[in-house]
Amino acid sequence: MRKEVEPLKKISYEWKFGGYPGDSVVSWELFPEGEGTRIVLTHAGVETFRGDLHPIYNAAEREKYISLGEIAYMQQKKREAIAYMFSHPAREIHLVLYRAISIWSGGTPYPLVDFIGTPSLRFRTVLAFNIVAALGTLCGIIILFRERSPFAIPIAAFPLIYPWAYYLTLALPRYRLPIDPIVMLLLAICIQRPAQKLSRAKSPAAPQPAQSAPEARRKRKKSRAPATR
Repeated sequence: MRKEVEPLKKISYEWKFGGYPGDSVVSWELFPEGEGTRIVLTHAGVETFRGDLHPIYNAAEREKYISLGEIAYMQQKKREAIAYMFSHPAREIHLVLYRAISIWSGGTPYPLVDFIGTPSLRFRTVLAFNIVAALGTLCGIIILFRERSPFAIPIAAFPLIYPWAYYLTLALPRYRLPIDPIVMLLLAICIQRPAQKLSRAKSPAAPQPAQSAPEARRKRKKSRAPATR
């Protein structure tokens, strides 16, 4: 992150929306005003962010949307997006990775940095829970396949296939909500299976039922009987 400092006058930070195109600079400037000080906040470069290309916010795009119509406009944007993906494969892989991390961490492409750098207990709790849920989802899928469960493929399809629509486009935390019940189920499987094995290992072996006297005599007779040829 680029930073520019003029002591007692100005401080500027480069600001980006993690994992997405666009660069901007946020500046705080101090100006003497009477007996006090006036602070001026400037955010330059906002127009480079992808959101400003949406027809709702961008007049030129809105005109294009109106003239082409919704279907033709979306088809054109689809062709442009696919062309960009194929012409910038390294950039696309980078973006897909960041979006995948964002989906499974609860919204941040830098979970470790944000966990350390954010003092909010609530944020850290949500972030930690999402990471545990993501790891538990993977663990649950592995367990189901190792057990050869008939439910392995249909259950695994949700977390493995569904998020790809957002890995390739836009990743917001709420987009994972439709598969969160499956995520919680797989997390429960990940916790329950090892706990069940541990419980069985610790529990004493069940005592063998006592044999009645007639049964014991019959077994002794069978063991003494000579083998027939």
